[in-house]
This record gives sequence, structure tokens and C-alpha cells, in this order.
Amino acid sequence: PFFHLHRDDLMMYLEKKGITTRTIMPLINQPYIRDKIDSRDYPMALYVQEKGLLFGCHQDLKRKDLHLIVKTIEEFNDRS
Repeated sequence: PFFHLHRDDLMMYLEKKGITTRTIMPLINQPYIRDKIDSRDYPMALYVQEKGLLFGCHQDLKRKDLHLIVKTIEEFNDRS
């Protein structure tokens, strides 16, 4: 997982550069649990839900792909 204060904007920026991401859905967001707990009792899970994102990870991922992800995030951060 990766966390960023401007997650949604970063996700759109990465998508425009061809880098796919997904949001994180902690257990507190799942239908079975959601009705049984008060999500405010789990502030870190809420933070993960609001700010976290995932990058694809697979057997064909190369070091140059990882460098591209890092470089693109740095470019995004430099714009802000």
C-alpha cells in the first residue's frame, strides 16, 4: 500500500501516464462488517480507506517499471 494526501489527484495523474492503481478497501468497508461496527473506532482503517492506493504487482514487473512509477510520483509531487 501507498499513502498520499492527494490520492485521487495522484491516481488520475498516474492513469494518464499509463500506470494503473486501485483504492484500498479495508475490512471496515465490507458489507458484513460495516453494519456491525462503528468505523470511527478504527481511525487508521479510515485513513487507509481515504488515502491509500495499490499498485499492480505481477511476475512481469521489471525494475524499469518500478523506476517509472517512482519518477511519475516525484513529478506529481513537484507540481504541487
